[in-house]
Amino acid sequence: MTVLVGYASAYGSTKGIASRVGEHLRAAGFEVDVHPVDEIDAVNAYEAVIIGSAIHNQKWLPSGDEFMRAHAEALASPVWLFSVCSIGETTSFLSERLARIATTPESPTDRLRGPTPNRSP
Repeated sequence: MTVLVGYASAYGSTKGIASRVGEHLRAAGFEVDVHPVDEIDAVNAYEAVIIGSAIHNQKWLPSGDEFMRAHAEALASPVWLFSVCSIGETTSFLSERLARIATTPESPTDRLRGPTPNRSP
């Protein structure tokens, strides 16, 4: 299976997480490409897509948001999203906003809507 791991990173944390996700998938036998979202032209060649973004000012980075909007139709294949942000008073607010950005009611990924419970390390 071919997997794309795309990321929008401001200071390197999201890039690092995307790289580790890619390493683990490769170790599990998947063919994986890891790229910044602003260097990805198309997602059609991949059987699964993972996209992550840093959160700044309670929003995904503009490049991450723009990528999701530009490739919305092509992202009908299995897609997973992750965000990198601080955990605190804004966590539930961010989860709700990301769920709205990531899916629409008619989206095939509608089952992904809703906040993800926080887990302590």
